[in-house]
Amino acid sequence: MLLSNILSDNNWSIKKSPADSHCLLHSIISSTKSQLPGHPNISLQHLKDAITTEVSAHKSHYLAFGLSPATLDKQMCACIYYKDYDTDFGDMVPAILARALKFNITVLDTDPRRVATVLDLPH
Repeated sequence: MLLSNILSDNNWSIKKSPADSHCLLHSIISSTKSQLPGHPNISLQHLKDAITTEVSAHKSHYLAFGLSPATLDKQMCACIYYKDYDTDFGDMVPAILARALKFNITVLDTDPRRVATVLDLPH
């Protein structure tokens, strides 16, 4: 499916995010402000804390994805503190945040090597 069609069909737009490697988190902050105006303001630190709290509270759920406890913790820290999302843990961050924030998150994959796809992550 063409990116322009997906955007048009869903009344979505593309916005620039700060170029600090936390673009996913900035996108969630921006989307929350525009789509959930009554929702309390969410900060970058709030999202980082939400990731840590969610994973700590439901560690067995995330270990089921095949990471060892040490690898899960190491990759979570690398993601939060060193902005390394290029890991198995990094791939789980949208789903972790959907559960932690208790609202659905939609991820639009626009990798030019593939057809654009939409992934809905329920909370």
